Amino acid sequence: MSVDSQLPGTEPKTEMNYKVVTTKVGDEGTTSLGIHGFINKGDMRIELMGGLDTLRAHAHGLEQRPSWLDSMLTDMMVSMTRMHDIKHEERLKSMEDSIALLRDSVSFSDDGWFSPATEQSRRWDVFRALVRKVERDAWRVYTENDSKLRFKDMAQMLNRLSDFAFMMAMLHSKSR
Repeated sequence: MSVDSQLPGTEPKTEMNYKVVTTKVGDEGTTSLGIHGFINKGDMRIELMGGLDTLRAHAHGLEQRPSWLDSMLTDMMVSMTRMHDIKHEERLKSMEDSIALLRDSVSFSDDGWFSPATEQSRRWDVFRALVRKVERDAWRVYTENDSKLRFKDMAQMLNRLSDFAFMMAMLHSKSR
């Protein structure tokens, strides 16, 4: 299996579908969250959406970005505005397989520390740190919203994505 293989249940998506853009709607501190209606902009779900959007933006600067990454992040954002679940177990397995392939390609230092040595290594490491923050947000939303399953699934996928980004940072650091 190649690291760039398509995750099951996904289609490549690289752009958001904005059908209507309105202005002034959020001037009172609320925003629309799809079928959930209008919610306060301070709600953790909005923070999580912003984090996922930030990840999508940062992902575009990564070399050797797997084709499934944009699709997965977009699907996570869509799952927040609708009540559909993401194909959690198939994606986790595919991500774990990708991580195992990468783990075989990198070597760990004797002292156990990692220092990004190239520009791409640094970009992957920043992406990893951002993923960790969004993962914490997903767990917060999960615990504050009666433990709805899709947020737990999202948090678990973000955890694997962080591991994947760490391996990619190490791979790029090694290729210096």
